[in-house]
Amino acid sequence: MSAYTVKTISTDLASGLVKTRDKALDDLNQLLSRNNAGAVDLSELGDKAYHDIFEALFKTVLEQKPKYYDRKTSKPAELRLNKCARAVRAAAARGASKLKQKTLSAIIDHITQVLPGPGDGFVRPLLSDYVKALTELLSRSANVEFFSRKDGHLWQICVDFLLDVISNRIPQVGPIDQGLVGRNSPGPSTPHSTLRSNSGSLLSQKPTELTDGEPARDALEGLLCLATASNAHILSRYQDIANAALRVLRLRNLSLGSLQTMSFAIINSIMSATQLDDPSYTGKLVQDLLPLMAHWWRADKVSQDDTIKSLRNEILRTMLLSQLHIEHLAVNNWNENVREGVVYLLEPLWQEYSKRSSSNQLRLRNVTFTTNLLPEDYLQIGIFGLDPLDMEAESHWEPSSHERDAGLNKQKIAFAHGSETGNPR
Repeated sequence: MSAYTVKTISTDLASGLVKTRDKALDDLNQLLSRNNAGAVDLSELGDKAYHDIFEALFKTVLEQKPKYYDRKTSKPAELRLNKCARAVRAAAARGASKLKQKTLSAIIDHITQVLPGPGDGFVRPLLSDYVKALTELLSRSANVEFFSRKDGHLWQICVDFLLDVISNRIPQVGPIDQGLVGRNSPGPSTPHSTLRSNSGSLLSQKPTELTDGEPARDALEGLLCLATASNAHILSRYQDIANAALRVLRLRNLSLGSLQTMSFAIINSIMSATQLDDPSYTGKLVQDLLPLMAHWWRADKVSQDDTIKSLRNEILRTMLLSQLHIEHLAVNNWNENVREGVVYLLEPLWQEYSKRSSSNQLRLRNVTFTTNLLPEDYLQIGIFGLDPLDMEAESHWEPSSHERDAGLNKQKIAFAHGSETGNPR
């Protein structure tokens, strides 16, 4: 296929007769198909060719959208919209590195303005592929940095749009009750029968399934790209973005996967930005996160596959970012909810770590006792620290170190509570 062929297809799609346009749409999808990537070299196509493709597709979509909501023409319009959306997604994936600023801006404007339908919904035939197309563009850091330039107008538009998609696709639920965090052994002063009843009611719920094509997953991925950009306007939208991530994490019966990992990654980016600029908000966020970290650590999952390891790594980052806030709230402020949250968090950490095979636990060779030679902010607990040359051991260090820290916090909490009542323990 040549650039001339692409131009012919784009022209037919934009101005041909109905049958000619339908054939051009099929040809375009065939040309851009991933299955065709090896057979067709599109490397010669530049921004101009892709701009023509998008322009022809957008014209067709604008013509077919009203027909989709008309009973008489709904079926054929739905088919054409599906094909257009698939082609937009494929063109975004194949041409992402070639697109210039004007084309990128036109795509963002079209997707965010045309996808919303009547009321609070979206145009169903376009939804999945349009969100994927946007995420394809956002996955390139150079594009996100362009969207964030100056006042970040395009960045803000993308954030608003993806938040709307998540709000539309993910049900709103209340915070997780710390007493419902799944546990297999009782915590201090907690009846075993109560815990068994609580964890049973939680874990017996059927997991909510979100397929790979679910727009919420792609919207969350796009939001992560926006939140982690080097010049992101995160401080202007951190509460809205954090609420979207918490919305996902509060679906406690959601199947374990990338949704939770991306949500914690988004929150970690926000906490890194707000710790100094808005410590009060960060403290409130930490209180929301304590039961969520305990729940999603999933002590019942012994497997060390990539999915669970990635999730736990993000949770560990959250713990590191939260550590000083937790200690301040639990010990200095004597916050009862936080003190209780520390106790509940310790339990799944210990349960999961104790079930690990010896190869996945911290070993003597992973640590060093010459802590005076370690960087001040390196992983250490005073007596010993992690060998800085052993990168693989970081994932083995964190649960054990946090169990120790949480244990010390429990002692501080107990002492503080005893001091209040005049009976230090």
